[in-house]
Amino acid sequence: ALPIYKGQPERFHLVSERELTIARDFSGFGEDIQELKKRLRKMAATTLYDSFSEYGKDFRRRMGLAGEQALDLFYQTVSMKAVSNITEFVRNHMLEDPDIEPRITGLCRLFDNLNAAHEAVIKAEGQIARLAPLADNCRNHESLVAGVAESERLREALAAWIAQRKHGLLAEMIARFKLEILRMEDEAGQQQTAIDQYHEQQSELKQAIADNGGRRIEEIAGLIAQLEKERERRKKAYDEYAAACQQLELPRAQSLDTFHDNRRKAAELKHGFEQDKAKQADERDRLKISIHSVDTKCNELVAEIGSLKKRKSNIDSRMLLLRETLCAALNIPESELPFAGELIRVRKEESAWEGAIERVLHGFGLSLLVPEAHYAAVSAYVDRTHLAGRLVYFRTATEARPVASLAPQSLANKVEIKADSPSYPWLMSELARGYDYVCSDNMDEFRRHPKALTRQGQVKTGGVRHEKDDRTAIGDRSRYVLGWSNEEKIRALAAQLEHHQAEGNALLGRLVKTEAALKELDKHQAALLELLRPTEFSLIDWSQTVAQIHRLQEEKRELEQSSDTLRTLNASLENVTGQLKESNRKLGELQTGIGGKNIELSNAQSDLADAHIILQQLPEPERAICFGSLDKQAGEALEGKLPNTPRQCSDAEKQMRNWLQSRIDKTRKKAGEISNLIIAAMQQYIAAYPADCREVNASLDSSAEFQRMLNHLMAEDLPRFKSRFKELLNKNTINEVALLQNKLDQESRTIQNKIDTINRSLNQIEYDSGTFIQLVPDPDPDMEIRQFKEDLKGCLANTLTGAEDELYTEHRFALVKKIIDRFNGRQDSTEADRRWTRKVTDVRNWYRFSASERWKEDGAEKEFYSDSAGKSGGQKEKLAYTILASALAYQYGIDQQNRSTRAFRFVMIDEAFGRGSDESARYGLELFAKLGLQLLIVTPLQKIHVIENYVRSVHLVHNQGGNNSMIRSLTIAEYREEKARFA
Repeated sequence: ALPIYKGQPERFHLVSERELTIARDFSGFGEDIQELKKRLRKMAATTLYDSFSEYGKDFRRRMGLAGEQALDLFYQTVSMKAVSNITEFVRNHMLEDPDIEPRITGLCRLFDNLNAAHEAVIKAEGQIARLAPLADNCRNHESLVAGVAESERLREALAAWIAQRKHGLLAEMIARFKLEILRMEDEAGQQQTAIDQYHEQQSELKQAIADNGGRRIEEIAGLIAQLEKERERRKKAYDEYAAACQQLELPRAQSLDTFHDNRRKAAELKHGFEQDKAKQADERDRLKISIHSVDTKCNELVAEIGSLKKRKSNIDSRMLLLRETLCAALNIPESELPFAGELIRVRKEESAWEGAIERVLHGFGLSLLVPEAHYAAVSAYVDRTHLAGRLVYFRTATEARPVASLAPQSLANKVEIKADSPSYPWLMSELARGYDYVCSDNMDEFRRHPKALTRQGQVKTGGVRHEKDDRTAIGDRSRYVLGWSNEEKIRALAAQLEHHQAEGNALLGRLVKTEAALKELDKHQAALLELLRPTEFSLIDWSQTVAQIHRLQEEKRELEQSSDTLRTLNASLENVTGQLKESNRKLGELQTGIGGKNIELSNAQSDLADAHIILQQLPEPERAICFGSLDKQAGEALEGKLPNTPRQCSDAEKQMRNWLQSRIDKTRKKAGEISNLIIAAMQQYIAAYPADCREVNASLDSSAEFQRMLNHLMAEDLPRFKSRFKELLNKNTINEVALLQNKLDQESRTIQNKIDTINRSLNQIEYDSGTFIQLVPDPDPDMEIRQFKEDLKGCLANTLTGAEDELYTEHRFALVKKIIDRFNGRQDSTEADRRWTRKVTDVRNWYRFSASERWKEDGAEKEFYSDSAGKSGGQKEKLAYTILASALAYQYGIDQQNRSTRAFRFVMIDEAFGRGSDESARYGLELFAKLGLQLLIVTPLQKIHVIENYVRSVHLVHNQGGNNSMIRSLTIAEYREEKARFA
């Protein structure tokens, strides 16, 4: 006996062209099944198969069956009674599954290469997009550096250029001076001759006057002249003294006593003026310092208000500028590096605690929140950069630590965090951990808790440390940093600005008064000096001198009136003396002019020599290069006012030097800014493409290497990548897409041909009196299928024109990529894309099938069936038999016009056949007979009368007592004889 086998039985399959029996061929092999297989393999005309698929192929080949669906359909017919859905039936039982997957796999494999080529193009274009502006900036920087060098060169040559121009102007001036000196010397000679003549005449007239008593008159005239000079001096001194007395509100000195009284009073006033001036000067200095302080505050407030109006944050502009500079250097959006204060605000219902909470969270609010993605870049930047200020930043964890339970009056419960902030969990955790102060309404509660806060801003930490910072008012909103609305802060700062402006105006008014008082004191002190200048009364007593002059004039008049001859001689002497005086004046002017001109000539000659020395210090080749440029730029530098005199040359040199230096400074500054941009761009490029930048660093010395990389990318890499991309896209991928579409179209045509073949069979079957059934394939309106077909067409649009520009398009690549991505399965949509791929590439899904009952006479439609729902039982069975029979005929390859005797025709129907109506059963049997199908019908005895006219033999199965099955086989003739005998 064989051992009991508890597992699954071992199966194998065989096909033999000889008759086999169990007793003879499948016994006597012991317990080893391999012995049986060896024996069977040795049999003639017998083949063993280990898998059913290989066995199935052999069976179908021998039976003349085209595909696996023939056997599937054979299984379905066993119990099929109705076709519930024609489309599903045709798809699953009448049409072969198109083998599209290998072509899809090949297309996806080709696309991997295409995608890599496309990524190479994108990378190269991205590199060029980064390198092109970098290279432009490098060229601009080189140009600016060259411009600085050129301007510095011109600046060094400027002195020589000015010297050359000055040399020419001095040469012209020296020539003019020499001519002028010659003219003046000639004129001076003429005046000297006239003077000699006048001296001779004067001597003769004086002698004549002396001989006629004129010696005393001459003495009197000399005394009067001296006294008149003394009178003018004393009168001027007296006027200045009188003005000082008026300024000091002292009486004018008309006597010696008044003079000395004024000097005594002046000494007293001097000490008082000095004290007053010192006080006023101190007050002025204090006011200026206060005004400067107020102006500084006002300017800061104006700048801060202007900055606040441009944003919603309460963070001060200095910190915002620091963040802006950091983000610009690292190419990070400012929104990704918020300040804590921009995400926190005091709840409206807790406004009474706002000032105290602002004090506690002030430092934290000015802290920068750095997410993990930017932490490395930010920390490196902060470490290498001089920030010129203080920065605190927090590394915000992706997952916040658990928050402990908080007291109801905790500070953390009195603030709210901006809900849409990615930092919300971290801030919630940090506030709960580090700022869980109990906001105490009374001092008993404050003293009770180890960590507490009062409304007045007193803070208690660790149970021992207490702090209250009242350097600013607790309600001073200008110092608030929390919240994402700054309207209150703007109003507070505006109020402060108004207060400081009023304060500044008041200080200015006081300063004006103080400076006016100082000026008045200066006048008083000047008057004191003037009053004390004359030390004796006689120095200002001009009335005494006037009296002396009057006495001498009277004496002179009496002498002159005593002689007519003397008057005539005096008149002649006066005339000659006047002419002599005029000639002496002219000679003196000429001599002075000649001396001045000689000095100017000497100076000009000295300047000419200096200019020549300066000019010679610049080599001739350098002059040839630089002087032309300076000539061109002088108009702009000097605003069109070229120097026309040697004196103007110095001012022109200074102006041009300042202009050149300003241009050098501006150009150097711009070069520095561009240098920073270049370095930043190089750093970003190296960070983005480290593998391509192993031998370069972020410095201006690497500019040529970056330019070389750009040239290589543009001249070689990008064209090569694009060429390969075009080749892979057009010759490989697009061709493969075209083959896929052709395959799908071929399968579509195959389906249509199969339906046509089936319809030819159905055309021969009378469905109802005068009608026949036709299967109708309609395009499935499914949107996904339609879109897939459109996308395939889009991929192949214009592929026959040969236009390279049309073929190489991102649009075409995007269409192909869209399809391939779904073939491969997108992330998070793998299963959905797999279902989509099966759906759109199974051409059977491209059609919906229905049945159309038509009149044989004219082919007109009588009735339309999309399925058998809504039909009677008989109609359902009839439609099922019709479609089933046509499907069997098609799958078995039975052609009614040329029926092959070697066709597989076997059909088995179980007891479901017996439960139908007699009419539908007869219809089915007639139909199977017309198609030449061999039937095995399993049916109860009561249906024998329906089928006996359509079968050749019957096999009666009986199970006596439920445990003894017996079968009796009879021909239909034998069955009828026994039936008649026992009737």
